[in-house]
Amino acid sequence: MNFSGTILVIMAILKYYCITANEELALRVNKSYDDCFKELNINNKDKKDFLDGNFDKMSESGKCFVDCFAKRMDIITNTGINFTKLVEFYEYLWRLKPEDLNKLDSIVNNCIPTSYNGKTDCEKALNAYVCLRKGAIENLKH
Repeated sequence: MNFSGTILVIMAILKYYCITANEELALRVNKSYDDCFKELNINNKDKKDFLDGNFDKMSESGKCFVDCFAKRMDIITNTGINFTKLVEFYEYLWRLKPEDLNKLDSIVNNCIPTSYNGKTDCEKALNAYVCLRKGAIENLKH
């Protein structure tokens, strides 16, 4: 199977998983995901790098995916990070247990300063996402 075929299979599995977990949120996640990739004209290499966590290898357009996605999901607003939407997304993505919410709160508080290290909204969102992803993988995965 070639790379494009592999990506399509992975996306199909993710979409199936999403729809069975929480249909309304899953549809919103999928629409935001698809719309941002289309809007930013993100290529297959960037998609692969994003899914593999190779963020430093992504193009500038690819790096803007997180900003686009987070804004469409209302995770990032004009006033900063919307913790309620972030929790909703992570509950959906990681199937959080109630005891995980304190861990998530700690991860978010640790990651907020990293988002200020970027020069653009895209860099800020990507920096925050990389930190949140690392914290979630280390502390929340069940």
